[in-house]
Formats: sequence, C-alpha cells, structure tokens
Amino acid sequence: MQFFSAVTGLYLASMAVAAPADIQPRQGPTAVSTIDTSINALVPTVPRYASAIQSSVATIQQSTSVQTEIVIAAEAAINANLGVIISSLNDTVNTIVAVTINATGGVIVAAQGLAQADINQLQSDIAILENIIASFNATLTATASLEASVRATYQAEVTAFANLLQPFINPIILFAQAAIAVTAGASVTGLAVATVGLQSIANNFYQSVGLPASA
Repeated sequence: MQFFSAVTGLYLASMAVAAPADIQPRQGPTAVSTIDTSINALVPTVPRYASAIQSSVATIQQSTSVQTEIVIAAEAAINANLGVIISSLNDTVNTIVAVTINATGGVIVAAQGLAQADINQLQSDIAILENIIASFNATLTATASLEASVRATYQAEVTAFANLLQPFINPIILFAQAAIAVTAGASVTGLAVATVGLQSIANNFYQSVGLPASA
C-alpha cells in the first residue's frame, strides 16, 4: 500500500508530461460510463450473495455440532456464494483496467475532458463501491464467531477476495486522481474525499481479515 501511494504522484506527473496536446473526440463508452456500468452491475450481486452467506452463518450457529449434514451444506453454501462474489469482481477488473490505466494514451488522457457531471458520477460510483466493500466486510465479520474448523473451509475464498480487491480498486483510484489533476472548471473536492475513503475502507477490510493488501 505504501508503495502504491508513493508512486501514484510520480506516475501521474510523468503521464501528464507525456500526454498529447491534442485530444481526439471520444468514440463509444467513456471511462466514467464504463466504471459506472461495472460498479452498478455489482449492486444486485454482492448484497444478494452476502445475505445468503449470513443465512448460512446463522444456520451453523444454531447447530449443536459442526459435523452435521446441515452444517456441511451451509459451509458449502458459504464457499459457493463467496465464489460468485469473487467471480463478479473478477469479471469487471479487466474492463475497468482497459479504460483507465491501460487506455490509449494512458490514464491521464482517459481522464481529460471530464465535465462536472462526469466528476459527480465517478464520485457517486466510488461511494457505491465503498458501501459494497463495507457490507461484504460486515458479512465476513459475522463469521468470526464460527469455530476455526468451519472458517477454514472458506479461508481460500476470503484470501482470493483479498488478493483481488486492491487490484480492483487501484485503477479506479488512479483514474480519479488523474481526473483531479487535470480537470479545470469543475469541483473535484468531493471526488478527492471519496478516493481517500475508498482506500480507507479497503484497508479496514484487510485489517479485519488479517491479510496484507495485494498491490
């Protein structure tokens, strides 16, 4: 995380110098619209499967033995629902990366020419993503009371989510920071606050599960 924070300023500064002076009119979906579509696709998915995980946790907590068929089925359900959440995030990573840090001309070019409506939309999408991560973290926190042998059955999925989370939010953060750096004539204060908040919520997740952030 410290490495990511340290290189961000240098990366954006170098890209700003390298960006071409003449920006061609954009064709097709913009980075903001792609981020918006990608994040909103997660809205019905993550809460639904997180709720299913909570139901499975309640089933296990009500059982008197961790070896019953009901508990074993609930453990399998937790694994399956975590897998769907991970798959949903994974499906969007490459899409977001392609229109931000891997965009033609780099992230600075991708972030140029944004209107106030774009800035507001990006800020709103980051807030949605913050809520999704916080909700998922709360779901995992609810599993902390389960026996260690039960938690071990889905630890691989928790680790997989942890390994994916930082690479998922990094391009969004870099794009937002680039937009803040190059946008003139629009208020970006709220976006700056949202960007810091997104990383903070991700850090809270890593701390709660006892895993390091994956760059």
